[in-house]
Amino acid sequence: MRPEVVLCADTESVKSPDLIGLEGENLLSQSWLRLFCSAVEVRAFLRKAEGIREVWIASSDDMEPINLAAAIKKDTREQRVCLLAFDGGGSLKSRASAAGIDATLTKPDFAAQYGRRKRSYAHDRDDDCFQAADCRPPFSASEPTEPLRDLPTIAPAGGCPSAVSPCLNEGARATVQSSVADPASMSCGEFRATARKGSSEKSACTLSVVSASGGAGRSTVAVLAAFFSQGFGYKTLLLDADMQFGDMRYMAGVENPLTLDEVVADQTKLEKLVSDGRHPALLAAPKRLEQSEFAGESIARILEQASASFDVVIVNTSSHWDESLAQVLERSSHVLFLVDQRAVSLRAGKHALEMCSRCGIATTPFVFAVNRCAKNALFSSFDVACSLGGSHAVELKDGGKEVDELLGAGLPLDLIGSRNDLCLSLERVLIDILPGNPENPEHSTAPVPGRAKRFSLGRKGRRAACL
Repeated sequence: MRPEVVLCADTESVKSPDLIGLEGENLLSQSWLRLFCSAVEVRAFLRKAEGIREVWIASSDDMEPINLAAAIKKDTREQRVCLLAFDGGGSLKSRASAAGIDATLTKPDFAAQYGRRKRSYAHDRDDDCFQAADCRPPFSASEPTEPLRDLPTIAPAGGCPSAVSPCLNEGARATVQSSVADPASMSCGEFRATARKGSSEKSACTLSVVSASGGAGRSTVAVLAAFFSQGFGYKTLLLDADMQFGDMRYMAGVENPLTLDEVVADQTKLEKLVSDGRHPALLAAPKRLEQSEFAGESIARILEQASASFDVVIVNTSSHWDESLAQVLERSSHVLFLVDQRAVSLRAGKHALEMCSRCGIATTPFVFAVNRCAKNALFSSFDVACSLGGSHAVELKDGGKEVDELLGAGLPLDLIGSRNDLCLSLERVLIDILPGNPENPEHSTAPVPGRAKRFSLGRKGRRAACL
């Protein structure tokens, strides 16, 4: 029979449908469903295809799903295009609506939609695979949260195809076949067990450090947070998403780090990136300014890939609020929003929050932090909390000259070991933010005998001063 629904998903999701909310399903055996993994191939097919009633875009191997869904809608206005917005917030839904995409589906919505389609084709079928209890469709008949238009009842077709869908490209087909050997010959129970082997998802705690103005201390806080996290015992990645002027490589003291543009060119390089002892792994900003925009388009995919290999990902961001930053915010477990002691910083912060409200970016994960707090500082956490409409704010103490001197020399561990006021206050904030609330946070800092020492210019201080 001719398929009337098209699903585009990346190769891994085709191998393990659990990743897109279809636990235990064998996508390759659905005669009513046509599968693609490539954005180029699905667009070429849909331009010529007839009788396709609906297109579901979950992901692809070579293009962001929102961009692919928008392109397909522009190519073929008459087809219903649904975007599977599992991890997106209001910003993604707003973009989808502006592009004319017909619906954005959550995992429960998609599962219900898939189940209704499957049942409409399976109606009146007497094939054993739909009568056996083990093969009973796992979806309830409940309606999705957002009502969808009624689906037509289509005459069922008998039999389950045994061949892998011809719509998959050769590379994807070989990958799927090697992972799920002859899926049509397996019982549904066996297929579920096979699918679960590669579907266990690990999601790192992602802490993004942001501000609405330059000079608020993002880079300083981000690099120290990464070293603290590593010291707490978490496998940590420091990701420098300040695409144009990120300086994490210098502040962390890493001479030849892996860069974002290198990962975009070769995804396998990120899999080899590991943290070393008390030093977090570092994924630095692109080496060349002209590569920043290209790398920014892939930041969401890189974050998702890194989440599978690390416990904590600390993201240093730019003061430029654009689409790449919105993607980082939507994928962050926590956001440390910095405001410093300048009135312009506080005004810019309010302006950024208003933009988040308009774009539907959730501010629930935001932790507001007032940087450079001292006895006679202009703003306290109370002042900032009142200015931001009652949002709770924490204080980060002023660390003085030694912060710039030691981080300028690429010596973050020396700064932490000095028990600097900034380090001590940041440490307390991180204990509340990072998962598991470390029981022995003192192990994150180098012990200093007796009372905390003040920094004195020695050999390392002279090195910093001559930079």
